Amino acid sequence: MKQFACPEELAPGYYSIQDPYDGSVTHWYRPEHHAVLKAWPAKANPGPSLLRKDVPKGDDRIPFLRAWSDNVATPYAEAVRTAILTDPIEASSRFAAFCARCWMCGKTLTDRTSKCYGVGPDCRRSFDDEDLAFLASVMSKTIAEAEDAA
Repeated sequence: MKQFACPEELAPGYYSIQDPYDGSVTHWYRPEHHAVLKAWPAKANPGPSLLRKDVPKGDDRIPFLRAWSDNVATPYAEAVRTAILTDPIEASSRFAAFCARCWMCGKTLTDRTSKCYGVGPDCRRSFDDEDLAFLASVMSKTIAEAEDAA
């Protein structure tokens, strides 16, 4: 499972973004404790991969791994963070719309009201009416965009 350093300003929850390098693919992420942004679900493996067979053996191994991390993995992680931080509300509503799960806790959304907001009844208690109206407008926009793309 891929994990990246998580920006402190990113609220707990679940986020969906298009792959920064391949816009036709969507990935899901969630911030965890210890400032880590993890791919979701647990077996997900988004982004560039380095296969063991591609890593040289011997004295070239460590410099190769450092260069790959600096030139491939780190820029990808930065692109993921930037994509989420550009519009975290949009990224969280996209997660809720595509997965039918609460973007705050990840539980399955079962009733129509929860699907409208993208937030389940337990998590919804922390929002006032103005916030809920905003969430409903973002969710309807996200669902309309997904239907237009299909």
